[in-house]
Amino acid sequence: MKQLRYFLAVAEAGQISAAANNVNVSQSAMTLAIQDLEAGLGVQLFDRKSTGLELTREGIAFLNHAATIQEQVARATQSVHRLDDPLTGTLRVGVTETLASYFLFPKLARFRREHPDLIVELREATRAQLEAMLLAGTIDVALLLTSNIEEKRKLTFRTFHRSRRRLWAAAGHPIMERSSVSLTDLSSYPFVLLKSDEAERQARSFWSTSRIEPQVIFETASIEAVRTMVAHGLAITVLSDVVFRSWTIDGLRVLKRDLNDDLPTMDVGMAWRKSRSPTPIMNAFIEEFEPVN
Repeated sequence: MKQLRYFLAVAEAGQISAAANNVNVSQSAMTLAIQDLEAGLGVQLFDRKSTGLELTREGIAFLNHAATIQEQVARATQSVHRLDDPLTGTLRVGVTETLASYFLFPKLARFRREHPDLIVELREATRAQLEAMLLAGTIDVALLLTSNIEEKRKLTFRTFHRSRRRLWAAAGHPIMERSSVSLTDLSSYPFVLLKSDEAERQARSFWSTSRIEPQVIFETASIEAVRTMVAHGLAITVLSDVVFRSWTIDGLRVLKRDLNDDLPTMDVGMAWRKSRSPTPIMNAFIEEFEPVN
């Protein structure tokens, strides 16, 4: 379990030093744990590069299982405390498009297994619409980008994941050969802009703050279109780690790397109306999304 925890920390941070700091262990202990894990599995989980560590194809395959194992252990521990307190009733959940795909359904499936007598009603909407629905009382909780919440005085929210924004480019793209990369460097290359779930708004915000204009050649609401376009070397982009996948549906490779610029993180969490106290049902659902330490 310790090896899995350290592996997940390195996969998230992309660097041994940052991962060790995040879980409060020494770099040597972190390095040894990763080496022992790779030796035990008989595969290389990370490519060692000058800019940090990048998951190999085997590492990507192992990542999903490692996260699931760690969460299942945590849920198993929690489940013994819920046996004498079965929950019944209805929970109304709102979610944005992107977060439904990348966060909601694995958690929801586990929640339904643990509380089979509960009814869960789902509503997909934009972040702004979800805020209005929370305030109107038409949903109980919402899974959304807490970094973008506007009604902060009227809503209570809890962030459980912060995702860094990084450059995406094809293997062999000239931008990947630079020793360091900034937004200014990116402006020299064609750029594809994702329009889903306020990604466009955030991108235009940090470009505007830097007073740099990207060469946007295509705008799309499809993350797969972005990923495939980048993998073919037609454009680059800057997106959060949440939506990053190294391989396209047609087997092409996408790489990512850090930028010198201090870009805002994409914060994901749960929100509910401040004027109401969370019910036991709401608390149980919110707990599903708490980070596993």
